Amino acid sequence: MLRLRLVLVAAWCAACAVATKNETLQWGTYRPGVYFGLRSRARDSPVVGLMWAQAHALSKIRHRCEESDNLQYGWQAHDGALYGTQQLTDPEYGVTLETTFAKDEGSPDWWAFRVRARKTGASGRALSLFLYAGVPPSAGPLQLSSSPKKGITGDVSITGTSGNRDFELVVHAPENFVKQSPRLKGKLKNLPALDKTHFAGFHMASDGWDIQQSVESQLQQNFFKAYNELMPSLTGATHEEASSVLGSVVPTLQDTLQPQSNVLVLQLVLPLPFEVDVTFGPPTFDDEEDEGGLDDGMPLLERKSDEGGARAQWLGEALTRSFATRQRAFDERFRAVYASLSAADAALGKAALCNLLGGIGYFYGRSLVHDDSVPNNSTFFAPPKALFTAVPSRSFFPRGFLWDEGFHQLVIASWDLDLSVEMLRHWFDLMTDDGWIPREQILGDEAVSRVPAEFRVQHTSFANPPTLLFPLHLVMDEVSRNGQGACKGSLCAASKYLPFLEHVYGLLLKQQRWFLATQSGVLPNTFRWTGRTQNHTLTSGLDDYPRAQSPSDTEMHLDLLCWMVFYQKTLIKLGGILGKDTAQMESKLAALTKSLNENHYDLDTQLYYDVESYNATTMTRVFSKHIGYVTLFPLLLGLLPPDSAALPSLLRALGDSSLLYSQYGARSLARIDPFYGEGENYWRGPIWVNVNYLLLRSLHHYASQSQSPHATECRRLYGLLRDGLLRSVRETLTRTGFLWEQYDPDTGAGRRSHPFAGWTALVLHIAQEKYLPVVW
Repeated sequence: MLRLRLVLVAAWCAACAVATKNETLQWGTYRPGVYFGLRSRARDSPVVGLMWAQAHALSKIRHRCEESDNLQYGWQAHDGALYGTQQLTDPEYGVTLETTFAKDEGSPDWWAFRVRARKTGASGRALSLFLYAGVPPSAGPLQLSSSPKKGITGDVSITGTSGNRDFELVVHAPENFVKQSPRLKGKLKNLPALDKTHFAGFHMASDGWDIQQSVESQLQQNFFKAYNELMPSLTGATHEEASSVLGSVVPTLQDTLQPQSNVLVLQLVLPLPFEVDVTFGPPTFDDEEDEGGLDDGMPLLERKSDEGGARAQWLGEALTRSFATRQRAFDERFRAVYASLSAADAALGKAALCNLLGGIGYFYGRSLVHDDSVPNNSTFFAPPKALFTAVPSRSFFPRGFLWDEGFHQLVIASWDLDLSVEMLRHWFDLMTDDGWIPREQILGDEAVSRVPAEFRVQHTSFANPPTLLFPLHLVMDEVSRNGQGACKGSLCAASKYLPFLEHVYGLLLKQQRWFLATQSGVLPNTFRWTGRTQNHTLTSGLDDYPRAQSPSDTEMHLDLLCWMVFYQKTLIKLGGILGKDTAQMESKLAALTKSLNENHYDLDTQLYYDVESYNATTMTRVFSKHIGYVTLFPLLLGLLPPDSAALPSLLRALGDSSLLYSQYGARSLARIDPFYGEGENYWRGPIWVNVNYLLLRSLHHYASQSQSPHATECRRLYGLLRDGLLRSVRETLTRTGFLWEQYDPDTGAGRRSHPFAGWTALVLHIAQEKYLPVVW
C-alpha cells in the first residue's frame, strides 16, 4: 500500500490554553457541498479540498456533490466537532474512497485527515488525486518551495497568509507512483514524469471553491496536446492499437504558477490502493531556535518542525490509533445517548445523525433582498452575515433553510445541546431590526452558484414557519430540569443557557410583531402567507400543496394561524421561565385559539381547513376543502385538547387509505383529492418525514392521555404509521445507501433529492420514540 503524507501546518494565535466550545468548533468539515472539504469558522479562512479523477485519458473530476455522479456516499461516524469518517463509492471509476477526520480536543488548531482508496470495480486502475489549498485573493499569493517545469520530486511545501495567520503545507512524497506506459516511450517529446507531484497555481476571484473547472481545462489542454503529437505515429494502426496507446495517456497539470496565485493544486497519480495522511497544526521548532516566533527574519520554509513531537501523533500508525480511539468514543457515546434503539434502528439512527452532523457548514455573504415596504424598490445586497448551520441536502440544498433548521436542531440538540445553541445563535443573529429572517440563506458565491436566479431574491414580507421554536423548547426544558444552580419555582437563574434565552425572548417578541404586521388576514387573529402564486405557497414550506384556486386578500391560512398559536404558547412558556408577566400573552392566546375554531372549523365535516374566501357583507366563508397536511395542523402542533370534537374526524382521515393512510406513513394529500399526484407532485401525496414526526409526536401524546376517549385509536394509528414509516426509510437506506427527501406513498421508495439527511434524520427520534413534549 502506498502512503502519501500531506502535512498542513499553520500558525494560529491562541488566546487560551484550554479550548472553549467555540474554539473546539473552529475547524471542521464545514463545506457540505463538496465530497470532502475543510475550512474554519472565519470568513477569511483558508479552504482545503479533495478532488479525484481516473488517471488515464480524460474523465470528469469528482469534487462537488452531484446526484449525476451516481456516487454512494455518506458519513459512517461524525460527532459534529472532533471526528468523522465517511465512505464514497464511485461505481463508474471502480473505486471506493474513505475520508477520516479528527481534531485534538485539547488543542483545536491541530487536526488531521486521511484519504484511503481501494479498487472496488473492474474499471478501477489508478487515480489522479488532487489536493488544493486556497485563500481569498486579498490574502496575497500562495508560494511553492520550488516550482520546476516538470513536476516536483520529494517533498512539496506551500506557504501563505490568511487573516494575519501564516500557514504551511508540506507534502511528503510517497514511495511509489504510477509508472508511465511503455506504449508512449519514443512517441511523445515531453512525456510527463508520473513519479513526481505536478502542480498548478491560479489567481482567482474566489478562495478556490470553483477550482474544478480550471483544473479540468488544464488537463484537457495537456491531453489534446499529447493526442495531436501521438496521431502521426498511429497512422496505419488498428482501432484497438490506437485506443490502447491513447488510453495510456495520463493528463497532468502544467506545472505553472500564475502571478499572484491564491489557489494552488497538487496532483499525484497513484495506483490503487493508496493512503494519504493530512495534518494541520501550529508549527513547532527545535529548542536551538530562539523564541522570536516568525519575526526573526528566517524564511518559514527553512524552519525545522518537531516531527517527533506533537505532530507525530497525527501521522502513520499514531494517527491510526487516534482514529480508532475516536471511533470507540463515538460508538460508546451513541449507545449511551440512544440506548433504547434496537440493533436495526441503531444502524438507521446512526446514518441519520452522522449525515446530519456531517452536513454542517459555515457560510458568509450577503443576501439579495427586495424591500417590499417601498414601492418600486429594486433589489439590494444586505450587509454581510455569517451562518453556522446544518443543510437539508449536500447535493441539492447545500445551504441554510429557515423552516428546515428547526427540525434539524431537534436532532442535533439531542446529541449536543451546546452545539445546537451555538447554531441557533447564528440563526437568530440573522434577524433584521424589523424582526425578519430571510427564509433561504444564500450566502457567498459558492452558495449562489447552486441556486437558480429566480430563487435568489429574498422578500422582506415573505415568512417561513417558525420552527426554530422547536429546539428552543428543548433548551427551556434543560433550564427547568437541570439548571446549574438552585432553582426557585420555574427559574433556574444559574443556568448557562439563561442569557441566551433572555436574548432570544426579545428577538421573538420583535419577530412576532413582524408576523402581525406582514401576515395578518382580513379578520382579527387570522393570517395568510404573503408571496402566494397560483400554484405555490413557497413561504408556507408546503410549496405546491393546493390552496385557494386564486390568491386573494381574503384568504385565511390554517397552518399559519396554528403556527401563531404555537408561537404564543412558546412565548408564555419562555416568559414564565424568565419571570416575565405573561397575562397579556395568555389573553392573546385565547383570542388566537378562538379564531382557530371560529374561522377554520367546518361543522359539517368536523375538520379544519384553509378559508378560500371571505365575504365581509354576509360574513360567510368558503372553505378550501383539501384534506391533507394543512388539515392536520391543529393536531400536528398539539393544539387540540384530548377530548376535542375534531379528533375523531382527523383520526378517521388518518386511518382511511382513500384519504391519508399509507402503509408507509401519512400522505401529504388525500388520495381522492383531484390534485393528488398532479403537477410537480411535491406536497400532493408524497410522504414527508418531518410532518410525520409531528403527527406521531401528537398521536403518541394523545395515546398517553388516559382521560381521552380517543386514546385507543391514537395508539393504534401511531403504531401503524410509525412502523410503516420506519420500515420504508430503513429498507430504502439499505437498498440505496441514502436517506431521501420524501417517500412514495404507494411503494415506500425514496424520491427526489438524496442524500437528504436534513429533517429526514428525525427517523432517529421516531425510532427512539423520543418526541418534543406537547405544550398544552
